[in-house]
Amino acid sequence: MKKQPTVEINPEYITFQKRYYWLDQRIQLTPLGKEIRYSGIRLNEHRKRIWVWRDGSQVQQSHWIYTFIYLDSRELLEFECDYNDKIKLYVRECDTNKD
Repeated sequence: MKKQPTVEINPEYITFQKRYYWLDQRIQLTPLGKEIRYSGIRLNEHRKRIWVWRDGSQVQQSHWIYTFIYLDSRELLEFECDYNDKIKLYVRECDTNKD
């Protein structure tokens, strides 16, 4: 079986606009001073997977979405990373069904 090449990304954080977002359970502050916590990662199933060459081998790449939760509300902060591990977009969502 052919060994899969490793992708050189740091699994401990993502970077957006020169700011680190840690992928663990520590409480973090947004640029506006709001507290957030990492919630999880998921595959963006609306984007197709592609095959790319890395280190002489073909590997399958996908878009991934990293989700953070604002601790003072039900709002989400999400970052989508593209096939090249670059942040493609970020979204701030709020839950309109508040109690």
